[in-house]
Amino acid sequence: AYHALNGQALGASKQYLSDLLRDELHFSGMLVTDYKVIDDLHDFHQVVPDYVEAAFASINQTSIDMNMAATTTHFFGDLMSLVNAGRISEQRIDESVERVVQLKKDLGLLEPDFMNHIYDPNAKVGTQADRNM
Repeated sequence: AYHALNGQALGASKQYLSDLLRDELHFSGMLVTDYKVIDDLHDFHQVVPDYVEAAFASINQTSIDMNMAATTTHFFGDLMSLVNAGRISEQRIDESVERVVQLKKDLGLLEPDFMNHIYDPNAKVGTQADRNM
């Protein structure tokens, strides 16, 4: 979430994304950021001094599982440096990996024939009906 609630930037809020969402409401699914939510902890909310600390706050303090910023190239390296330094545990990363894999499983993306459900390689293209359109 881009916004703040009661003075807390939601992208780093343990109260809302872990205590409330996971513990009280028992949400067990995957939690995905919107574009630049993690970077905005630094750029917009200014609650952290840099992007490394933004990665730390968002992953270590919350239950966020995936950063969906298409143009952010530093996040993975920042996250790896935090894990290598022992600031974020591998167990915390494993929690997110489990939720991501579970969602893929639930959606059938791990089935050997999942592509056949979204694209039929034997479909006819260029039929008379297509040309009539």
